[in-house]
Amino acid sequence: MRSFQKIKEGIKKTKDAFSKKLFFAFSARELDDEFYESLEEALLTADVGVTATQDLIDELKDAIFRQKAKKPDEAREILRRLMIEDIDFDIPSTDIRLSFCFRASTAWARRRR
Repeated sequence: MRSFQKIKEGIKKTKDAFSKKLFFAFSARELDDEFYESLEEALLTADVGVTATQDLIDELKDAIFRQKAKKPDEAREILRRLMIEDIDFDIPSTDIRLSFCFRASTAWARRRR
């Protein structure tokens, strides 16, 4: 239980640091190089990954250009949509997961006898 608490605390620290850096990035007055550098730092801090961060920022810049966005608030909404679109919602069949759990619990129960 103690190790779970440590993991939970570590995730909270990462989330808090990411939130602060993201807030700082989007509190910019304009969409300039400093804004993109702050956003990149926030994404890298959140362990998004170098390639994914660069791809996301490139997509954001393209979308901002196409939509003629001028303000960080508009960019935040565009980034939110891009991130949601990039999430893979392909979830495996429930039957497979339940079958695996049943087999694993049965094997565990047999060993305990």
